[in-house]
Amino acid sequence: MKSYIRLKVKHLFHGAALALVILFLLYILLPSLVMNIAEGYYHSGDHLAAKVYYDRIDHYFPKHRKTPLALERAAQISASENLLMVSPMGIGGAYNVGGNLSMEAQKYYKKLAERFPDTFQGQRAVMELTILEIKNLIADGQVEKVFYVVNDYYENLNKSNWDSQVAMETAKALRTKGFFSEAIMVLEDFLAKNEEVAFPDLYELLGDLNGARGNKEVALNYYQRTLAVHEDNIRRSAEHLDDKMMQGSWAYFEEKKEWINWKIANLSVDPAQAGVVQGTVTLTGVPLKDVQVFLQPLRHEDRGGFPVGSHDAIWATSDAKGHFYFKDVQPGRYGF
Repeated sequence: MKSYIRLKVKHLFHGAALALVILFLLYILLPSLVMNIAEGYYHSGDHLAAKVYYDRIDHYFPKHRKTPLALERAAQISASENLLMVSPMGIGGAYNVGGNLSMEAQKYYKKLAERFPDTFQGQRAVMELTILEIKNLIADGQVEKVFYVVNDYYENLNKSNWDSQVAMETAKALRTKGFFSEAIMVLEDFLAKNEEVAFPDLYELLGDLNGARGNKEVALNYYQRTLAVHEDNIRRSAEHLDDKMMQGSWAYFEEKKEWINWKIANLSVDPAQAGVVQGTVTLTGVPLKDVQVFLQPLRHEDRGGFPVGSHDAIWATSDAKGHFYFKDVQPGRYGF
């Protein structure tokens, strides 16, 4: 009888150990399998189906190494699928380029920032939430607090000071509200702390802001720096890539050069001629609140604009009465 009981206990022990090993392997391998399914849907364009699997990873494997990527993908899908973009290029969903984050996207980014702060995805989540906080402050007219939030981000929250996105998005949001001098201050302060790195898009934005303020020589200098950096980047890439791989880079550079030269040619425009664009968004006569609208500068009569707004686009959000307002708009042709 004792032998029989001893044998049974021994078998139970081995069985439990085997079950633990199987569960451990499932915990290691199953999230990767689910992630592969999700990524398959994501890259095929079926984002909503992919999101179902990203949510399952978050729910069943909240601490797994695949979970940060799943949360970020779910946030990005929420930011795009909750938007309907209407533009000269057509109608459809579009990634959130210049407006505010949807509530669902905020929820995912907050999870990501709280649970995985040391991952790349967690850092990007902190960045997105910081940009959202800054835009809300600017919308409320609390511009002084904006400088504190930006400085706090680069001094305490951001682990790669050379990342200019928060500074860039802050400057664009300030520009939309007509705070050109403050936008220039944010960008110049960032450059002063990162003198060893070149930022062509930031130089271009500084050119735009100074041009709008009538600082033509300063604007010209920044535009020329933009072109010089792009040209240097092209030259460096050509040293390592063959002609076939360089075709796309050359095409981008030529388009960028044409665009910058167009801006330089228009520096003669008097800033006093800047005007206002305003209107009301309604649906069957009912004002719509929190609709994101943008003006996209267009440089050719026979060419369309960016379907979701380039970094040159000027964004605004409709208020409780559906009203939107752009001030200090430079003379030119725009897509709305």
